[in-house]
Amino acid sequence: MQGPLEVEKKYRVTNTDTIKTFLQNLPFEKEKRVVDHYFDTKDGLFYQHGIFIRVRNDLSLDIKFNPEHLKEDASNTRGDHVVCHEYNIPLPFSTVSEQTFEAINKAFAGHIFLTKPNPFTFEAFLEENNLSTLVLLDKKRTTYRTDTLEIALDEFKDFGTFIEFESKQTHTTMDAFYHDVSLLTEDLNIEPFDSGYVELALLQTNEALYKTGKYLIHKTSDHAKAA
Repeated sequence: MQGPLEVEKKYRVTNTDTIKTFLQNLPFEKEKRVVDHYFDTKDGLFYQHGIFIRVRNDLSLDIKFNPEHLKEDASNTRGDHVVCHEYNIPLPFSTVSEQTFEAINKAFAGHIFLTKPNPFTFEAFLEENNLSTLVLLDKKRTTYRTDTLEIALDEFKDFGTFIEFESKQTHTTMDAFYHDVSLLTEDLNIEPFDSGYVELALLQTNEALYKTGKYLIHKTSDHAKAA
C-alpha cells in the first residue's frame, strides 16, 4: 500500500492585500485554525531523512516523506520539496491502522524503521520510537478551490504568510501541475518557497539541527531576517 501522493508548491506572500484580492475571485472552501505538532527523536533522526511525523489538530497522525529522497544526499534534495507520500492514521489508533505501519516501513526500504507499538496506542508509539516534540506550528488556514487545485493561505504569527497550491487530481503530471500554478501566479508578486514550515521553525529555534535537513531554505539569511 502506497501513501497518497501529495504534490504542492509554496510561495511566501509579501503583499497580503494583493493576495487576498486575488483569492476573492476563487471559490471559498473554509477557514480554520490548524495546529501541527511535529515529533522526532532528540537528535532529529527522522528529520535528517526527510521524514516528517506530525499530529494535526489532535485528530490524525500523519507521516510524510518522499521515498526517492531517502537514499539521496541532502545536496541533491535541496529545493525539491514538492512531492511526497502522506500516510494518515486516525487518532486514537485502531487495529485497522496496523497495516499502515507495515506499509510505511516497506516504503522506508530499510533506510530507517518505525516500531509498531505494543500496546497499539499513540502514547506507546511515541515512547517506543523515542519521539518527543520537534516543533509546534499554529496557523490560520483559509482554503479555496479550482477544478484542479486546492489553494491555502497560511498565516503565522511567527514567520509571516504563505500561499500553498496543492494538486487535487488523482492522476497528474508535474508539467500539468506547474502549468496550472503558473497560470494563477504569473501576475502575482510572490516569492517561491522551496522548503517547509518545519525548516522555518527550526531555523529560529535550533539552527544546528535545521542544517542537517534535506530541504534547506535557499537564501537562508533573507528568510531568517523576514522571520
